[in-house]
Amino acid sequence: MAESTNSWKTKIMIYGGFLVVGFIGVMAGNWFISWRQAEAKAEYSKRYISQNSITLKQNDIFPEISLVNSDGFLVNSHDILKGQNTAIMFVSPTCSPCADAVATWSTFFDKLPADFQVIAITNANSGSTSEYLAGYDFPYPFFCDTGYVLVKDYGINRYPSIMCINSNIQIVEPYSSPYNDFSPLDAYKLIKTSIIK
Repeated sequence: MAESTNSWKTKIMIYGGFLVVGFIGVMAGNWFISWRQAEAKAEYSKRYISQNSITLKQNDIFPEISLVNSDGFLVNSHDILKGQNTAIMFVSPTCSPCADAVATWSTFFDKLPADFQVIAITNANSGSTSEYLAGYDFPYPFFCDTGYVLVKDYGINRYPSIMCINSNIQIVEPYSSPYNDFSPLDAYKLIKTSIIK
């Protein structure tokens, strides 16, 4: 009888040991996958920043150019930006990674401070851009650089990307990737805590 009891205890300990080892293995596997995903995002962001050819730098005034609004009218970029802290999201209707950023940033619309705006700028025409952004319930205003001025003259050609502008139209952060979980609220904090020379 004692041997039978010891045999069951041994079996329970062995099975329990397998369960513990299995659980630790699953946890370690999940951690490793999360770690690799974080590493891949960081690597993408590094390459993203190093490969861009943007000529605008921190403290520069954002270029004064003509943009087309969603109603098809020309507007001056400085009229859009003056007096507002702004995060500009550069997107393209032909850019599949933009879809995730557009969808994520749309969820922050009701959480933004009164002295902060988000706008989208694209080099597509207003019709295709309107249709594209409507598909993601994008609640922010968008403008079209139909003359490709920002691409040709300033090297803004990576999509999606974020540029942070303070209320004096000065660039606080020239080019950020939304792939580092960079949200509109992060952009606002960055602008508010920056010291412009």
